[in-house]
Amino acid sequence: MATIREEIDKLDDGELSYVIERSKVLTDAAAYRAAGISRTTYYRWDNDVRDRLNSLAQRLKREAALKARMVMEEAVEDAARLLVAQIEGGKGKKVPASVQQRAAVEVLDRVAGKPTQHVQAEVSGKGGGPIVLRWPEDVEDDD
Repeated sequence: MATIREEIDKLDDGELSYVIERSKVLTDAAAYRAAGISRTTYYRWDNDVRDRLNSLAQRLKREAALKARMVMEEAVEDAARLLVAQIEGGKGKKVPASVQQRAAVEVLDRVAGKPTQHVQAEVSGKGGGPIVLRWPEDVEDDD
């Protein structure tokens, strides 16, 4: 099987634009509109061509997401060390208390989870009176 790059290199400009846009949107119509391709042109392509282009778009989307995920996973340990260094003060530098606090909150939120917030609210009707519920069929027309 050819690599996705080899297959993409074989596409004409319209097909390439469609594949790129199709990798970003949920429908064929949204893709051909975003690529500047008319509906007529899109449906002149054989079913096999449309299927191949949609398959390429799906592969492009998955490959890009996988590469981004791998880059982020490689950076997780460094990011965690940076947060901890901000809390502790790194390399003899004095870190402002506000930066230390934000870093500490970030660590706590990710490890222990964000605390739940309990909110009490009092609700009243017009002018502080009781709440009156009306269903559309109960409201008389003013006409």
